[in-house]
Amino acid sequence: MGKDKSSNEIKLRLKVRLPNGSLGPGKIKLLELIEAEGSISGAARVLGLSFRRAWHLIDTLNAALKSPVINATPGGKKGGGAELTEHGHKLIDLYREAEEHANANATNLSTYLKLEAEKTSTTVKGDT
Repeated sequence: MGKDKSSNEIKLRLKVRLPNGSLGPGKIKLLELIEAEGSISGAARVLGLSFRRAWHLIDTLNAALKSPVINATPGGKKGGGAELTEHGHKLIDLYREAEEHANANATNLSTYLKLEAEKTSTTVKGDT
């Protein structure tokens, strides 16, 4: 899902467990792409998912929450589409805010892990 494996930056991934499901970076990215592409199928295409899988992810998210995150219009000759609801926009904003705070407050952990990762890469390179 667009992971930058060349980056040496350490980042936390936030996963929220709900009573009836979960919310994490994949579903948030899907919502962001639905907004950008204007459709579930367009977002699925960008992510390399089937339409069915993307729809299932949205459906499970809607089932776990009181308010729907998207409004979808069926396809046909005029074409369908999807747009985020107000709730969907708010969910993205709050998730990204929480993610930003988590990463900002993980400085000590990040510093420690960077040092440990450097030790490992040095050891591995030295062994060959």
